[in-house]
Amino acid sequence: MRITATAVALTFFLEGWSPTPAEALGDTEAQNCAVAIAGSVNASQISNVCGVPPEVLAAIVKEFSEARKAYQDTNKTLQELADERRQTVDNVRQALDLTNGQIRAAFEILGETNVPSEQLARKLAEIATKFKDLQSIAAAQPGDTLEVISLKRQAEAATKAGELDKADALLADIDDKQAEAQDKLAANRATTLANRGDLALGRLRYPEAAKHFANAASAIPEGQAYSEQRRDYLRREASAWYHQGEEYGDNSAGETAVARERRLLDFTPRSELPLDWATTQNDLGVSLFALGERESGTAHLEEAVVAYRAALEERTRERVPLDWAQTQSNLGIASWAIGEHSGGTDRLEEAVVAFRAALEVETRERAPFAWAQTQNNLGVVLRSLGARAGGTANLEQAVAASRAALQEWTRERTPLDWARAEDNLGLTYWVLGERENDAVRLKEAVAAFTQVLGEWTRERVPMRWGAAQSSLGNALRALGEHGDNAASLEAAVTAYRAALQELTRERAPFDWATTQNNLGSALVSLSNHEAGTSRLDEAITAFNASLQEWTREREPLRWAMARFNTANALVALGRRQQDMAQVENAIPIYREVLEEWTRERVPLDWAQAQTGLGGALAILDAHGNDTALLQEAVAAYRSALEEATRERAPFVWATTQAALGEALWMYAKRTKGPKSLERGKAALAAWRYSQLVFTREQQPERWANIQNSIGYGLVITGEWENDVSRFAEAVPILRQALAVQQKQHVTVSVAATSDSLCRALLDIGDRSKDRSILLEARQLCEDSVNARKGAGADTTETDGNLATIAAALKSLP
Repeated sequence: MRITATAVALTFFLEGWSPTPAEALGDTEAQNCAVAIAGSVNASQISNVCGVPPEVLAAIVKEFSEARKAYQDTNKTLQELADERRQTVDNVRQALDLTNGQIRAAFEILGETNVPSEQLARKLAEIATKFKDLQSIAAAQPGDTLEVISLKRQAEAATKAGELDKADALLADIDDKQAEAQDKLAANRATTLANRGDLALGRLRYPEAAKHFANAASAIPEGQAYSEQRRDYLRREASAWYHQGEEYGDNSAGETAVARERRLLDFTPRSELPLDWATTQNDLGVSLFALGERESGTAHLEEAVVAYRAALEERTRERVPLDWAQTQSNLGIASWAIGEHSGGTDRLEEAVVAFRAALEVETRERAPFAWAQTQNNLGVVLRSLGARAGGTANLEQAVAASRAALQEWTRERTPLDWARAEDNLGLTYWVLGERENDAVRLKEAVAAFTQVLGEWTRERVPMRWGAAQSSLGNALRALGEHGDNAASLEAAVTAYRAALQELTRERAPFDWATTQNNLGSALVSLSNHEAGTSRLDEAITAFNASLQEWTREREPLRWAMARFNTANALVALGRRQQDMAQVENAIPIYREVLEEWTRERVPLDWAQAQTGLGGALAILDAHGNDTALLQEAVAAYRSALEEATRERAPFVWATTQAALGEALWMYAKRTKGPKSLERGKAALAAWRYSQLVFTREQQPERWANIQNSIGYGLVITGEWENDVSRFAEAVPILRQALAVQQKQHVTVSVAATSDSLCRALLDIGDRSKDRSILLEARQLCEDSVNARKGAGADTTETDGNLATIAAALKSLP
């Protein structure tokens, strides 16, 4: 380290000071001279120097100045002086104990600086003092190399010879050598600090590692020779903060990582280091993405895209193909994330293009790890595209991509990456299971997430553990909804609540909101298996919580999702409490949702919102007998079916077909004549369509309930048409439904189907005058009445059937 000393002049002002008489000036000069050389020159020397008249010293200085350029040798210079001058100089030299070269140099200095004659003696003494101080110039110091010791000796010799320029040059050389040694020492210390950083990384202590890398960068000496080393330490510091943010959901650390990458750009000029600059832009994009991925909105994600595109200006395929592919892959990830937030498929398709381009360079043979990573990412985007666009083609491709990644990302070699690919595979199984109403796929998803949690432990990677718990909740919820299984739904709620222990609003606001929303959905489904409304109240609370982050301004599509789910919960609450005000409150929410979930933007979501709106309108109609509401409900269902086709979204299609059947059946009962029969037959057709997805094997309870609707519809249309064949057709359908419901132990459903079968047998027995059939009908109706009364349900229609059966039996012989 070089230190520059700065002289500070002090001026004293004394109170009561008075001018000194002219005759005292000589004393003042002597005093000044003595002060100047105190400690280096003895008293006799002082008097010898200060006793020389100023005019004599001035003449000597003038002669030295004039001779300076003409004479090079010190002795010659002294000999050329006038005898009296030479003797004076020699006396002064001896008095000050200087060499010939030093005294020559002293007088030359006085000449160069134009010192006034009255000050010459004092200044000469000052110069002599400094020459005395330089006598220790060759003293060895700790850490001096042999080379530095030799240079010091040369500098001392030059000083004694009065060769001040040479002495200064030698001292400058010594300074450079010592600075170089000091720089090397500082660089060595920086390396040690960086090693401590690496050790902290090995212990997963990312903030501690970042501190060591920052200190290493600060310890590096200035200058071009160490610039690359400094950039390396700064890069490693940013990386440590990135890992702290990514693995622990630490947004402050993520912001620090972004700030460090931006600072690193200042040390990496594009004109001088284009590829290093591109690498830093790429790394900046990664840090921005990690921060944006956990936040609502897309601001940081859009910044990440800008950074990646900047990197690609220098990272070209021709110049650095593998780096180009890496940044293409990163660009794909950011485009996917923006697409997830913004809706539509444009950004998702851009992501697919970027990943496929990367894979043209990142082949499995050339870069197996990078190939696996890009395959994994491609699977993620294809899943999102498949979920949004409908059908299963993209989803099946997503499965293939994830399985490809697992060929290289094995659990033995890269357990955390293996878990990542397995997690993505599980998510795709989940979407496929919901799309195809396939319990096998959903069970595969549950198994995948369970395995993932074996590696993504809470202690090791808490944020990923939380994400895997949330994914497990999704699969369990879907399995519970599709199989009408309360145990799976309870397990889903447990998984979501576990996820929220790590996916907090502070650490991961977007994931927190997502998990709150999904928790609410599981609670709504679970409420169907329980009495009371506590689960529905909890669900509405969870949906409202998600809206704290999913605002309409920042996340319009997800805002719409949470509002849609809230409307569904209100409808369920209204039905449970027989409170139509709750259902009425849901209708404007559905209409608001449709302002964001437009047919052009998210067609399948639009279809779901249309189905939800239709359901609320149909419920209000059932309580208010408002045909206009029923007509609007039918129109909403039919609109939904234009987008939610069996091929694109079989589960939504089947749900909507079943709901359409109910609405058409209500409409048919309210009208008369041919229109009534036409609507009744349309209802039967819609129910039968729904059973193409809601099969007896996969959805036994739901299938049985629809069977009951079909059987009962056949009975009523048979009565309208006076067609006995309709009754005969209905009986086996209803018996099948009843057998499944009894096996499932669903008391309410058993009662409803028993009532329908009673009515069918009544019609047959009454017309055929068959006592045994009528007696079976009576038993079924009595069973239904007993079960309904126990549940507090209305039995008016069933009581009427029993009265009709009694009259028919009475009329028989």
